[in-house]
Amino acid sequence: ATVVVAVVVGEFQQRPDDTSQCCWLFRHFWGSTKTRNEVRCAGHSKNEGNHHRTKSITIIVIMIFSHSRRKSFYEDKPYYGSRRHRNHHHQHHCLRHPLVVFCLSFLALGSLRFRVRTKQAAQTLIQRGRQRIQRVKGGGNGGGGGARPPTAKSSSSSAPTLLTSPKEKAKAALSRPKSKSILKSSSSSTNEKGVVPCRYDGHCPVGTTCGARPVRNKATELPGLCQPFPVLPSQTAPRTCLEACQAELELDEHYYHETVPTIVDQFATTSSGSPQGCLLHYTYQREPPNDERWKELTAHDGEPRKFSSDPLPSIATWVTTRFRHLKRRDPIIVTRGRDDGGDDDTSRANGQTWQAFCTAPCTSDADCQVGSDYMTPTTPPPFHCRKGSCQKTAKYWQLPKSNNPPTEEMVLVTGANSAYFGGLQNLVSSARYWAPNHRVVVYNLGLGESQKNMIESWPNVLSLEWKTGIPDEYPDHVKVPQVYAWKPLIIKETLEKYKFIFWLDAGSTLSGPVKPVENILKRNGLFLVKGQDADMTKWAHPDMYQWFGFDKETMTVGPSFSGNTQAYLYPSRFVETIVNKQAACALDKKCISPRGSDLTNHRYDQTALSISSYNPVVRAPHHTEYLSASISDLRSSLSNPSFRIVWTARQSCRYYTELMKSPSAKSYWDLLADKKREAKSKNGA
Repeated sequence: ATVVVAVVVGEFQQRPDDTSQCCWLFRHFWGSTKTRNEVRCAGHSKNEGNHHRTKSITIIVIMIFSHSRRKSFYEDKPYYGSRRHRNHHHQHHCLRHPLVVFCLSFLALGSLRFRVRTKQAAQTLIQRGRQRIQRVKGGGNGGGGGARPPTAKSSSSSAPTLLTSPKEKAKAALSRPKSKSILKSSSSSTNEKGVVPCRYDGHCPVGTTCGARPVRNKATELPGLCQPFPVLPSQTAPRTCLEACQAELELDEHYYHETVPTIVDQFATTSSGSPQGCLLHYTYQREPPNDERWKELTAHDGEPRKFSSDPLPSIATWVTTRFRHLKRRDPIIVTRGRDDGGDDDTSRANGQTWQAFCTAPCTSDADCQVGSDYMTPTTPPPFHCRKGSCQKTAKYWQLPKSNNPPTEEMVLVTGANSAYFGGLQNLVSSARYWAPNHRVVVYNLGLGESQKNMIESWPNVLSLEWKTGIPDEYPDHVKVPQVYAWKPLIIKETLEKYKFIFWLDAGSTLSGPVKPVENILKRNGLFLVKGQDADMTKWAHPDMYQWFGFDKETMTVGPSFSGNTQAYLYPSRFVETIVNKQAACALDKKCISPRGSDLTNHRYDQTALSISSYNPVVRAPHHTEYLSASISDLRSSLSNPSFRIVWTARQSCRYYTELMKSPSAKSYWDLLADKKREAKSKNGA
C-alpha cells in the first residue's frame, strides 16, 4: 500500500511535454475521453518531467526503507527498552524512528511542491488548453469586438498567455511593449494575403489608398482593397495634376499645421483600382511669423487662422473646395534592414518627409476609369467625374445588405455622473434632434438609479454601459473622475465594438447635422479639434512627454487638442498611434497623472491626446472650424443648423431638453419634411 501511495503521489507531479500524453490529473478526473489533442499540459518541458520522476523514486525509497523494520523490533518485549536495544536502535535504526520518518516524508513532499487540485480547477485547465489550441489553429484572437481595453493581445509565435483575472489583464496592458511601426493593422481587418479590405480611405494603413476590388463578392466582401500608391517614376506626372495637388496641399498644411510644404520629388501614378494621378514628396517647415501671405486674425475661441489677403481663399471657401484631388497625406515609410543580414524587421516613418497622393482633374467619367479588370456589366464604375475631380460612385461603394448595420452607422458615445446628468440629457436630446438616425451609447460614471432608469427609456439610447460604475478590473486611479483616465479606455472599448464612433463630453451640445464629421472620418480615419489655449506646454507635465518618448523642451507643438470632441474609424492608421497609445497611458498612473501634476499644470487625457497627435510621424489634422466655444458663433435660433456643429456649452444649454420633452417631438429633418409637404400642398391648391 505504501508503494502504491508513493507512485500516485509521484504521478501527480509528472508534467510531460506538449507532444506526450496528457497529465495524470486529467485522466484521473475525466477518464480517457479527453485526448491529448484537446488538452495539453503546457509549460513543462521533458527535463522537468524527468526531474519530477527522480523525486518520485526518492520518496518511494525513503518510505519503503522507513517501514522495513525487523520483526523482533516489535515482538521481542524484553529486548524493547533495554540498554542493548537502545544502543542498537541509536546505532542502526535512527531512520526507523517515527519522528525521523515523518520529517523525511514531509521534506520530500515539500520539495515536490505538491498541491491537490480540485475538479473545478481541472475543468478550468481544460478550458485553457482548448483556448490555446483554438488560438494556434485560428492564427490569433480574431476580431476585437467587445474586448475590454486592458486586455493585451499576444503577437508572438508561441502560445498566447491566458489572462485569468482582471488584475492580470490590467497588468498585461501596462507591460505591453510599445510598437516600433506605425504601419500596423488588426488581424481581424486583413485577409490571408495581408491586404486590408476597405470602403473608405480612412480604413487604410500608411502609404495606401482604398481602391476598387478586381473581383468582388457582393454578398460578403467590402467593395475595396487598400493598395500602395502605384508610382511610375519613368513618366512625368500631368501638369494639371501637379498644380491642383500642390495648391490643395498648401492650403491643408496651412490650416491643419500652420506649415509651408516644399516639394522635393514628383511621380506619375497609374491605374490600380484608383484613377490616374500624381504623387508628391515634400518636406515642411513652420510658417514665418511675419509672412504677409499668411496674415493672422486673432480669435478668442481658438479657431484656425483666417486668410486676409487675395487671392488666397477664406476658410469658408476652403471648406467647400477641399477633399477634391488630394486623397492621402502620409509620412514616408523607411525600411531598415536587420544587422544579422536577415529580412527587414522594422518599418519606421520619416517625420520630415511626407507624401501626398492626388487624382488628376477630370472633364468626363472616362477620365476616372480604372481599367477593364475592375469593370463588369452588372456593376457601376467605382469612380466618376464630379465638379472637375474624380469621386467615388455611391452605388458601387455601398455595403452589402448582409453587413452588420452598427459597424457602418456612426455611434455617438458619452459618459456622465450625477453632476452632469442635466448636460447629458440636453446632449442626447440635441442628438435626437440633429442626428435621429444615430444611436447614443452612455457610460455610467456615477449615476443614480433613477437617472439610469431614465436614460434607458430615452428612444435614441442604444445602451447604458458600466451599469455598476467603473469596473474593478481597472487600476484605482481610473476611478478618480478628475484624472479622466476613464475616457481613453471608453473610446478604445467602443471603437473596437462599433468601429465608427463620435465621442462628446456630456456638457457639450450638437448645434447642427453631423454629416461633416462622418465625411471627414471616412476620409481621414479621425476627427479632432483644437481649443482652450494657444500653447499646450503650459498645461503638460514633463513626465508625460518622457512616457511617450519625447522631450518637452524640444518637441514642436501648438494649441492643445480638445478632449471633449473626438471621432475615430476602425481600422485606421490612427488606432495604433493615438487610440491605443492613450489607452495604455490611461492605465499607467505615472503617465496619465504624474507626481506633482494638477489642473494648474496638466490636462491629463487632453495632454496625452495632444502629444500623440503632435507626434512628427502622426501630425493629426484638426477641424476646429466645426467647434464653437460661445453661443454667439451659432445661429440666433438653435432650431436652425449652424456651421459650427459642436458647442462646448459646459452644461449651460437646456434648449434641446425642453424642445424634445414631448414623446411625439420631431427631429429637424422631420420638421423640414413637414414644411416641404405643406408648401407643396399650398402650391397644388
